[in-house]
Amino acid sequence: MLGSGDRGPRPVASSSSPGRAPFRHIRPSQQGLHIKLTSSLSTFRLLHQIPKTHTNITPSSPSSVNGPIRNSATTITCSTVMTLLAAPRTGPGVSLSRQTDVISTLSPIVQSALQFQQLIGSAAFHLFVRTYFAATLVATTSLWATKGIVWRTIFATRLLAARTLDVTRRLVWALWDSKRCRRLRKRIEFELFVLILGPGGNALFLMLFWPGWLMLAFLAWGLWQFTG
Repeated sequence: MLGSGDRGPRPVASSSSPGRAPFRHIRPSQQGLHIKLTSSLSTFRLLHQIPKTHTNITPSSPSSVNGPIRNSATTITCSTVMTLLAAPRTGPGVSLSRQTDVISTLSPIVQSALQFQQLIGSAAFHLFVRTYFAATLVATTSLWATKGIVWRTIFATRLLAARTLDVTRRLVWALWDSKRCRRLRKRIEFELFVLILGPGGNALFLMLFWPGWLMLAFLAWGLWQFTG
């Protein structure tokens, strides 16, 4: 197949389009193998193009130089193809089936967890709303009851104070207008008049209202000014 130098490049040129014909009808599970074979074919093309770009080759002996290189390239390509064919063919379909099995197994658990979470959330929300309304109602009722109790207490206190003051006034007036108080008042008045109009009273009045106190005060002030 690669014996002569003229027939060598032909399979390389034809491998760009017809070389992929056997791999057109590949299953989806073997796409990875198809990609590896395509990369090996591109490597094979590069190895066949090496003799054309080599600068040390003489025109007199092209077959002697191209022969060993092409044989080595063929050996490398065949070994690569055999390695790829011997590789395990576990495509993405197996992993997809495993993922599907895992999802189908975990789906009921996840749905149950979501339903339980929604149930707990709705119960907590209803409990919070009812507690809020109950607390608001209790607070409003307590406020109105406290206001009513305070106003009633103030009104009762004022009424009780007014009545107590009225009763006290009546009691004081009753005691003041009693017979014993009248006699006591008359006696006190008589003693006061006797004290004022008697000799002791005259001396007291003279001592308190004597005009000489003004003169003595003026003299004391003058001495304090001169000596001060």
